[in-house]
Amino acid sequence: MATKEQENRARANYSAYRRSTWTELYDAYDSFSKGKVDAWRYCRSLCEKYNGRDLKVVHKNCHKFTAGFEYTDPETGEIMFMYITKGSDTAVPVSS
Repeated sequence: MATKEQENRARANYSAYRRSTWTELYDAYDSFSKGKVDAWRYCRSLCEKYNGRDLKVVHKNCHKFTAGFEYTDPETGEIMFMYITKGSDTAVPVSS
């Protein structure tokens, strides 16, 4: 269960996700560590688990990155945004 702070952070980063053109690590970085590759694999597997689409790097620096994707909630049909950070995976409705 995400905290209110995590949900607010995810909502605040949705517009950055929409603007991002980094659909692969090599779009965001000239070179990257094995740790980043492992983290990106995790992001891809989470995206697949939720039948997500448009996985992107949202923010990056030399130490870490955040990622996100959209998916449709199978129970409600609502479009959701999954925001992935080193510490949490937070899903929020796109419409709110």
